[in-house]
Amino acid sequence: MADLDTFPVVPVDNDKLYDGYFQGIANFLAKQNVISRYDAIVADSASDIETAQAFIYDRLTNNKASTSHVNTSESTCLYDETGLVAFCDVLDLFDDASVSASIWTTSTASGGTVTESGGSLTANATSTSGSNATARTAGASGLNCHGKIIEVILSYTVNHNYGFGGGSSSPSPETGIYISNGSTRVQVVGASGATNFSESGYLRLVFNSANNTVDVWKRTSSASSETLTTDNLDVSSVTTNKYIEAYCNRTTNTAFTYSASNVAFKCIGYRENGAGAANAIFSTTNNALVASSTYFFTHPFFLLTPSGTPTIVVSADGTTNYGSGVGYDSFAAAPAAGSNFRFKLTVAKNTTITANSRTVPILKGWGALYG
Repeated sequence: MADLDTFPVVPVDNDKLYDGYFQGIANFLAKQNVISRYDAIVADSASDIETAQAFIYDRLTNNKASTSHVNTSESTCLYDETGLVAFCDVLDLFDDASVSASIWTTSTASGGTVTESGGSLTANATSTSGSNATARTAGASGLNCHGKIIEVILSYTVNHNYGFGGGSSSPSPETGIYISNGSTRVQVVGASGATNFSESGYLRLVFNSANNTVDVWKRTSSASSETLTTDNLDVSSVTTNKYIEAYCNRTTNTAFTYSASNVAFKCIGYRENGAGAANAIFSTTNNALVASSTYFFTHPFFLLTPSGTPTIVVSADGTTNYGSGVGYDSFAAAPAAGSNFRFKLTVAKNTTITANSRTVPILKGWGALYG
């Protein structure tokens, strides 16, 4: 293996430098004559998983079906098919094709539906006048953010379609994600009235109980980074309870022809200030190597530094036959050589959540040199 003294140092608190990390790896490997696929790695070609001589990585990029790369039998972190991986408590992964009544309270009218399938919970309002659908984290084992310093992370799709056709009055349909107590709601993402709106991505909602505000961080599927879209969103009008809600409502107007609208959650998790110490695990499925190997230099890339030092174990024979745990930028040895690499990353969940900034670490990708 080549000398790694010049291996690029990775910034862990700025995902805008994410592409620079892989550029640095590519530069390093090209310089060491280890690979010949420099351009493909920088450009990130069609597949989520890329292999090359002595190098493998997964960028966990938005808009790619990365669930197939997660070993669901070992992973306890938050994840979905868009590539979102967050180290926090899991509320719902929507992986059992059944709406969990212990988490969600739902209501529908005039053909509206709330269903779970394909890794999503979807509230759908039809084109019928008066159609509506609501799903709220108000179940006995749900999530109430009132009076808490808590960070909520969820991935979503919102489609608001206004419709067509007249009528003497202008209807005001609503579609979106809200902070709600069931009667009063404040919109986080979505639209209302005479407009069309479509958006997908993930949200990071940081609740400040002292100020009755929420900082809304967002990364849409078309964005290259996570940004603060609303600073100190006022939710003081939502009293007593503050649930996360998917809400679609077509107001009653029989002279108006609506179009169907929907909100889908793909995963939702959280971490509350003062929660007890616990770990979250991300484990990969098998990844084919170009040559049988035993030794790996594995590096995960994060948005926000994890609390404590992540522990990495690797296997090369396609099983959970892992070696001894190592930390960042360390050589990890598999007990047996093989051509099917997998690794398991253990990260301590934060016990302190800060009310005015982001805390929960999100995995942006990983790469491994081997030989």
